[in-house]
Amino acid sequence: MHQTSTAADTVHDADAPPRGAPEASLLPEATRLFSLLNPPQDAETGLAVQIIASRPGEGVSTVARDFARVAASHFDKPTLLLDLDWAGDGQWRHFSQPALVERLGPLSDPLDLGFDGSALIRVATHDVRRAKASITFHQVGATPLLVSRFHTDSADRRQVPQVTSNQAIWKQLRDRVGFIVVDSPAASTSFDGVAISGVMDAVVIVIEAETTRVPVIEDLRDKLMARGANVVGAVFNKRRMYIPKVLYKRL
Repeated sequence: MHQTSTAADTVHDADAPPRGAPEASLLPEATRLFSLLNPPQDAETGLAVQIIASRPGEGVSTVARDFARVAASHFDKPTLLLDLDWAGDGQWRHFSQPALVERLGPLSDPLDLGFDGSALIRVATHDVRRAKASITFHQVGATPLLVSRFHTDSADRRQVPQVTSNQAIWKQLRDRVGFIVVDSPAASTSFDGVAISGVMDAVVIVIEAETTRVPVIEDLRDKLMARGANVVGAVFNKRRMYIPKVLYKRL
């Protein structure tokens, strides 16, 4: 998983589920993606895979969530789903839904992993005053899956959280979990995902197959690779028609 491959090697299709489909509709696709990436399961420190897209709404959170659920069944240590959606805490809210709480169990109180979540981020307010911010980690029921939640004491809506790309800090977190799946914000709305891509073990790009233009995909790929990212492939989400082979090659 540490060697860069072409997208054609790991491209996978994830059709959009029909309205009203069960939450786990992408689990088979996530299982196949995990098999294609084939991450070593005996690594001394946890591996980190980043899921990212160029634009919002391309399905990154769904792919990341189901990929994390698959990964959680393959490692002795917990798998962490790290959500960089500072504004919404989408993954934490997802697992807080009553139907999922009934099925998987409630989210735990913040866990002590022996890692200070505030080390991952800083929040600068509009007046350059640094606000206190942190990330907490919560177990999903009795499963081996952990999900993150963002906290800040600032009421300034103009605050700009930033995630660190410091390798030493990321190693501290890796040492405490078996696997990390990073649910990144779209590159068009935040630079965080691109900024940390170089410290990830692998990066997977999610593409809404029939609407995302090739130049947009290429621009994201180039930005990631300029940061030293190991871009291993792409997931074509919501695919409804044949994708020309030339698009695979251009990735």
